[in-house]
Amino acid sequence: MPQADVMEQPQRMPLTPLAVAKPEIWDTIPGSRLLNIAEAFTLCRIDVVPTMAQFGIAAPLKNDTAVDAQKAMLWLEHVLEAFPRRGFGLLFNRLPTLLDNGMVGYAILSSDTVGEALIERIRFSPLLRPYFGMQLQTAADDMVELVLLERDPPGVGPRARAFGIEHDLATWAGNAQRMLGPGRHFEAVHCGYPDPQLPEHYHEVFACPVHFDQPRSLVRFKRSLLDRPMPHAHTEANEICRAQCERLLEQMRAGPDTTTALRRLLLQRPRKLPNLNDAAAALHMNPRTLRRRLQDEGSSFTQVLGEVRMLLARDYLRTTAVPVADVASLLGFADESSLSRAFRRLYQTTPRVYRARESRA
Repeated sequence: MPQADVMEQPQRMPLTPLAVAKPEIWDTIPGSRLLNIAEAFTLCRIDVVPTMAQFGIAAPLKNDTAVDAQKAMLWLEHVLEAFPRRGFGLLFNRLPTLLDNGMVGYAILSSDTVGEALIERIRFSPLLRPYFGMQLQTAADDMVELVLLERDPPGVGPRARAFGIEHDLATWAGNAQRMLGPGRHFEAVHCGYPDPQLPEHYHEVFACPVHFDQPRSLVRFKRSLLDRPMPHAHTEANEICRAQCERLLEQMRAGPDTTTALRRLLLQRPRKLPNLNDAAAALHMNPRTLRRRLQDEGSSFTQVLGEVRMLLARDYLRTTAVPVADVASLLGFADESSLSRAFRRLYQTTPRVYRARESRA
C-alpha cells in the first residue's frame, strides 16, 4: 500500500462557509474526555489514571466531573510525552459514540439527514466544550469540507495538538461508519501534523487518501452525502433535544453562577434527575456548599429541580404523544395527579388541556 498519495492541487475557487463554530476558551472540560483518553491507554496496556493526581485532578473522576482545562491539557501533554504512541488518536474512531455527548448526541442522531446532523453538531458544539472549532464549507467539484478550526495562539503543547487533530478526525470517521454503515464516506483527509508513517492504520480508519503537513485539518466528501437520511431520524425526539440544547446554550451564556450550572446539569439528565448529593458531586462540591451557594443566589435545589421538571414536562406534552401518566413517571412524580397539581400552579392549566391547546395551535 502506498505511504502517501500525490498531493492534490489547491482549490482555486472561493470556499463558502455553510456553518461555523469558532473555537472558544473554556475554564473546565468534562471528565468524560479524560476518561476516554485513559481508556485508550488501557487498550495499550498502560494505566495513566494514577498520573492525574500529579496535576491536581481529583479522584475518583466521573464523566460529568468538571476538570480545570489548564490542568487537563498539562496532564495530556505529559502522558503523551511519557508514553508515546504513534497513531494513538486513531483509537478514537471506535471508542467514543455520539451518545457520549449527551443531549447534543441525541439531537444529532435524531436529525433527518446527515447535513442537518452536522449543523446540529456545529450549532451546539459549545455545550461539548471542544478544543477545536468546526466549519462546514463548500469546495470545488461538488465537494464539501468539514474543517477543524484552531485557536490562535494554541493553548496546548505540540503533542496534545497533534493528538487532538488525529482524535477529532478519527472520531468523525467512526461516527460516519456507525451512522451510515461500512464503506468509503470521505474523499480525502488533510492532517495538520507530520506523517506518523502508519499508512495501513490510516487507510483502515479513513478508507481514502490522507495528506499530512497540511495548513488545515479537514475531511472532504461529496455534497450528496449531506442529503443521506439518518438511520435513527425521529422528528419528535429531535424537537425535544434541540429545544433542550437551545435552553442549555441560553443558560450557558447567562453566566457561570451555581444556579445556572445546576439547571444545566439537570437538563442534561432528563431521564434520571439527580438528587442533591449526586448533583453536588457532579458539580465538584459538597452538598453543604451547593446548598449555601444556591441560597446566596436566592434559589434552592428544590426550586431549580421543580423548574426543570416543569420545563421538561411542557416539552414532552408539546412535542410528543407520551401519555401524561408516563410523563409524570419520567420526571419523578408520584403519579399523574402530582404532576397536574404542580403544572397547574405554574401554568394555570392542566397537562391535558395544555397538550390539547398546543396540538390545535
